[in-house]
Amino acid sequence: MADVENTAAEKRGTAERLRSSASYVWHKLKQIDLNPETAFKRKRPPPASRRIMINMDLPKEAYDTRGRIRRQWLFATNQVITAKYTVYNFVFKNLLEQFRRVANIFFLVLVILQFFPEFTTISPGLAMLPLLIVLFITMVKDGYEDVKRHQSDRAVNRQRTRVLTGASYKNHNKTEGKSRSLRLIWQMMVRYVMPPWLIEKFSKRKNAVSVQELESGEAVPSGRPGSPSQQNNGRMSSMSFDSLRPRSRLSHENHRFSSSSEHRMNKNAPHWESKHWDDVVVGDIVCLRNNDPGPADLIICATSEDDGSCFVETKNLDGEINLKSRFAVQQLSDLRSPEDCMDRQFDVEVEPQSTDMYRFNGCVNLYDETDEEGKPLACPVTLNQTLLRGSAVRNTEWVIGVVAMTGADTKIVLNSGDTPSKRSLMEFQMNKMVYVNLAIIGVMAVVCAIADSRIEQYYFDRQAPWEYLATFNDDNPSLNGLVSFANSLITFQNIVPIALYISFEVVRTVQALFIFEDHDMYYEKMSRRTMAKSWNLSDELGQIQYIVSDKTGTLTQNLMIFRGCTINGVVYHGGGQSPTLDGKLRVLPIMEDVPRFYDDDLTKAIQDTSSQQHKYVHEYMRCLSLCHTVHLSRTENRNEISYRAESPDEQALVETAGANGYVYCGRHINTIRLQVPGASDYETYEVLQLIEFSSARKRMSVIVKRQTDGRILVYTKGADSMIYSRLASGQDEMCAATDKSLEEFANHGLRTLCVAKRELDPTWYQRWSREYQHASVLTEGREERMEELASEVEQQLTLLGATAIEDRLQDGVPETIADLKRAGIKIWVATGDKLETAIAIGYSTMLLAPDMNLIIIRGGEYGSMNSAFTQLEKAMDRFFGGIDVSDMKHPPPPVSMDAAGGDVRSIMSAGSLVGEENGFRPGGYALVIDGHALEYALKEPHSRELLIHISRHCRAVVCCRVSPLQKALIVGLIKDGLKGITLAIGDGANDVSMIQAAHVGVGVAGEEGMQAVNSADYSIGQFQFLKRLILVHGHWSYYRNSTMVNVFFYKQMVHTGTLFWFQIYCGWSTSQAMDYVYLLLYNAIWTVASVVGIGMFDRNVSDHVLMQVPELYTASRERRYFGIWRFLGYMMDGVVQSVVLFFLLMYFYDTTTPRNDGYDIDLYEPTTNMVLATVLAANLYAGLESMAWTWWIFGVVWIPTMLLFVFEPIYAAFPPTLIWTYSWGNNYYLYRSAQFWVGGLLCAFLSLIPRFMYECVRLHLFPNDIDILHFIDAKYPNHDYVNDPRMPGLRAAQSYESEVDGDISRAPLNDTYPLMPTQSRTSSIYHDMSTGENRPYRGFTFSASDTPVPRPKKAIRRLKKLFKPHKRHSYSYVPTSQRASESNPMSEPKERTGAQTAVSYESKRDSFTHESSMPDQTDEIDYNRFNTASEQLPPFSYTDHDEAIMSPRHESRYMDPPSFMTSPNTTYSAISDHFYTTLENPNVRQPHF
Repeated sequence: MADVENTAAEKRGTAERLRSSASYVWHKLKQIDLNPETAFKRKRPPPASRRIMINMDLPKEAYDTRGRIRRQWLFATNQVITAKYTVYNFVFKNLLEQFRRVANIFFLVLVILQFFPEFTTISPGLAMLPLLIVLFITMVKDGYEDVKRHQSDRAVNRQRTRVLTGASYKNHNKTEGKSRSLRLIWQMMVRYVMPPWLIEKFSKRKNAVSVQELESGEAVPSGRPGSPSQQNNGRMSSMSFDSLRPRSRLSHENHRFSSSSEHRMNKNAPHWESKHWDDVVVGDIVCLRNNDPGPADLIICATSEDDGSCFVETKNLDGEINLKSRFAVQQLSDLRSPEDCMDRQFDVEVEPQSTDMYRFNGCVNLYDETDEEGKPLACPVTLNQTLLRGSAVRNTEWVIGVVAMTGADTKIVLNSGDTPSKRSLMEFQMNKMVYVNLAIIGVMAVVCAIADSRIEQYYFDRQAPWEYLATFNDDNPSLNGLVSFANSLITFQNIVPIALYISFEVVRTVQALFIFEDHDMYYEKMSRRTMAKSWNLSDELGQIQYIVSDKTGTLTQNLMIFRGCTINGVVYHGGGQSPTLDGKLRVLPIMEDVPRFYDDDLTKAIQDTSSQQHKYVHEYMRCLSLCHTVHLSRTENRNEISYRAESPDEQALVETAGANGYVYCGRHINTIRLQVPGASDYETYEVLQLIEFSSARKRMSVIVKRQTDGRILVYTKGADSMIYSRLASGQDEMCAATDKSLEEFANHGLRTLCVAKRELDPTWYQRWSREYQHASVLTEGREERMEELASEVEQQLTLLGATAIEDRLQDGVPETIADLKRAGIKIWVATGDKLETAIAIGYSTMLLAPDMNLIIIRGGEYGSMNSAFTQLEKAMDRFFGGIDVSDMKHPPPPVSMDAAGGDVRSIMSAGSLVGEENGFRPGGYALVIDGHALEYALKEPHSRELLIHISRHCRAVVCCRVSPLQKALIVGLIKDGLKGITLAIGDGANDVSMIQAAHVGVGVAGEEGMQAVNSADYSIGQFQFLKRLILVHGHWSYYRNSTMVNVFFYKQMVHTGTLFWFQIYCGWSTSQAMDYVYLLLYNAIWTVASVVGIGMFDRNVSDHVLMQVPELYTASRERRYFGIWRFLGYMMDGVVQSVVLFFLLMYFYDTTTPRNDGYDIDLYEPTTNMVLATVLAANLYAGLESMAWTWWIFGVVWIPTMLLFVFEPIYAAFPPTLIWTYSWGNNYYLYRSAQFWVGGLLCAFLSLIPRFMYECVRLHLFPNDIDILHFIDAKYPNHDYVNDPRMPGLRAAQSYESEVDGDISRAPLNDTYPLMPTQSRTSSIYHDMSTGENRPYRGFTFSASDTPVPRPKKAIRRLKKLFKPHKRHSYSYVPTSQRASESNPMSEPKERTGAQTAVSYESKRDSFTHESSMPDQTDEIDYNRFNTASEQLPPFSYTDHDEAIMSPRHESRYMDPPSFMTSPNTTYSAISDHFYTTLENPNVRQPHF
């Protein structure tokens, strides 16, 4: 009994161990990562705080018990790799990506079956050849793209910087090893493969060069830090300081580097050695000179300035070109030489790695100084003491810093996503279609298997002679059904076209070449073509639904131009002569060709000291010269200075004041010197307090004390609403005049701010100053108290005037955005700028329409007062009818009333809180959300859901103050939440993550380097080329690829169908009816050319029509050309035609015989004729599908067919003694018979009749917009679609004429930057959900974010085409009624009715000022670019063909206009309703003529 129990226990134990082993194996199998994007990726440790030792050994806790370094003390290498592959994983990772295509897996199974004798039809090597070709071509393409990424990575990693080195210096911090795939292979070759004599030869050559450099003294030249001589042949040489301690001002100015040969001979001396970026490690001490980029995240120790300050440019981080001030850690400011750095001992504690670009927390612990408790002195480190990787030193001689973060831990890399493996949506849809085809072939195989098995069983029971000995394991009726199933997969394999993938890659490569060769997208200024860097996304360009764009450098030129001002109610528009100045200093403009603002009346007021206006002008200019944060930059000429500002509008303001004689001469500690006209001495001011600008304050103030009279003055500039509410009483007349001027400036799209001043009582100021100083050191409520005190001093102001500045856009941006919106694409702008800047640019670019309502979201975490969720909830309730909490997938968690500030309400709303007119306002809604609110909206599921709901209702979305990572999260929100195809476009390193996250990434080759271009799928020269890239090349590529794929599946179905129907005649034995050579060449030659030709050369409408009528993109954007139902339609076409081709031809040969020798026909006689008829039908079908019958299409349709006609008799003529073929003799029997010619040609044409009839009925009775305009373009190639009144408006950007035709009356002569026409924004309603404020938005107020970028001299203003691939059509605007009267003198326009009788169509205003202004609230119709769709026009008549207009005699035969065309008898109350109604309801056909 015990033995039985022991045996049972052993069995249970064994079973338990087996289950445990199986569970372990299954767990390990589930851990295998088959995602090619993450399978070979090195896993990074979680973020953790770090401690960096400088000139000190690592502490004991850095090592484990075995003496190995702990993981948290091992820092990332500074090597940055964006490439997808390495030498080791390329083959495996690429194959893993390619076998995500189910078709490749299917053909791999077929190749494996060919190795078994029972299923072999041809040699297994020949069977695998097509699959190998597909894999190889794709591998070569992917490898080429990744080589470019490796080259880009190498260019970045091999940059050089100066690192402290010396024999006694050692960096004790530990760093991971670098990735050395190619270098490791080279080292292995040197060690084990290369012969010693070859190694010695290379070594001698290298040493000889070094000796030569050393003897000539050119390797390490001497000079000052920052001298251009420190570079030799593109490489920075080693160098060392003698001393940088400021013993005196003279010694500081005259210090020199030591002799280079000295340091070569004395390697033990501490010096700065040039190293590659990827060799820099955490804990290194580096020295940067002026204009050097930061190789890593550094903590600044010392700078060349006495106060430890330096200026950095962060354009690669946040897209802003403006300079920012950074400061050294005060206690480390004595580290001014290599010797000083060798002696100082301290450590640096840094917070865990973070993606927040605007925060950095750390601490420096000094061991040679102690605090009150005797502990090492701790010095705080913030973002102001750091220089992040990607930023560059500017206007500073040198900077010394300690490396804190490297490589993957730096903020710029953390904000950059990994290089994704992008696949187009069409590829995913093709996978679904392949699944359908696999299901079809599965059904065929099952039918053949069952039928063959039943037939064999039937005849085996009846002892049929061919079933003799069918009783073995490899041949019996019970198993032959399974054999027939496997053979069916081989016989019908062509239904899954492997040639499609090769053709697809070839076509998309050619489409990329067409984009590269399109000279209409050639940027002449930078000599840059538009280039497709990823060749497999051309069709994705035709399905774009959302565009996420950066602002700075992409939409704007980073250029501010002072355009006008009002002082004491007097408006100055400029256009005057430069005044004669007697001052010592002259201000150089940031760019030579930017016009200065001069006005003769303003000059007269400045010079006439006795006039009353002089007093106001004098104070106005003083305010512009004193209230700012501009940095002074000296030039080689002592009498010339230039300015660099943290804000581009401040740059324009201070330069304008300097150009008119009020020169800001710099600031030393707290003293400012000001040069004023007519004064022999400088005015000196002591800066008492500077109250900086913020988004909440919307104003900036400076409190100064004038040295001459001791008066304390407050100068303030800011938003009109903020200044007006703080003015002293008795200024109503001044306010009214200024307000009128602000209205005028806003109508011109200029950014405005008001200027005011106040004089303070010294006693009152002393009391206020003490309170303000006390508030600045509070630990709780500091910001609130400081703002309260600032508001006190900014009261009882005297209004001086206002300024008007233009934020210069890139060429063609407004027109491009307007046309993309007409195409139905929703545009989001994601920028790091402040909210007001983003809104102003939204108006200038026409992203925000003048009749839109702005919804402003600025909030915090859920549960806090006025949280982002609460504001989104308010917006949902007020404007969009609310949402039931029960309908939300992620309902908000409960929160106490105290935590929410008593402002949390139920989401439930019975209706809109804004009344019955909600949703019927003319321009709809636009959402503006800042980065703080966006952070919580993206992180909180309930807030994210509300944001998605609101975004669906908004026509534009502007996201401001966002980090690079948030830009990528915005793209993810659109992809996952809105399920849209996204395109991201940017020009800087801060846009890389967004570009990589989008379905299609576009990089603009701008002023911010090539990081965006190198990471993008497409690179363009300017934003305006995006229109042609999407509307023309995207539309064409998607249409061509869709037609090609559909026709490819069709022709495979025709061919496979004939093979399947033959099984009825061969007992379902899966025998192939045709000679295998014809089966092989059917896909390789006879039919592939026609479908590839469609993919390359077909086009449904010409490019100039697509550019002039952007609404045609709707068909592509809504994916009408490609889908599962359209695919099934083509497959049914193939089935029907296969029935006609097979059974009709078999009937021909079965009822009659072509032979005259008395013998019956051979199997391969009718099937050879069937091949010819199938090829002819398939190629002609491809021709029917083509809408552009050019010579290219004609050639690819007929040349392969004619080749088959020639090939058949030649192939059949080979005798069996030479080549064994089943078709021998067919040339004699077939080509002489009438059945061959009549039957083949007749069957081919009969099979095409159903498709031909369908197309005729569809084109004549149910034409779509593309068909109509294709017909018009073919019949009237010079038709002017821009001025056609039946288009949806004369284009949304019609008022944007050529820049040289701008309002030149308000610009100086020879102005290379005339005022860019823009739209009025005076009627927009500004809904701030955080404050509940509703007010008209009237232009930009004040910002401190952007800075202008230097523009090259002699800039080309217009893009000139080098080559013209086709004839261009130029149009000039002619009113319709005028053209009608010119073409037909007897015709008279119909009379207008209603309010339109007061305005004649011929009275189109030519002045941009009127063109872009919104009318007052009167009954007069405003004919601007937004209401052309709603105006009632005379009947459109045509002249002759040469004038590109149809004659009136064709009027009775007009076809119905496209669905987006409006009827002349239809009026709309809103100026943009008709356009957006058509976009939002594309299935509702609009009224026709």
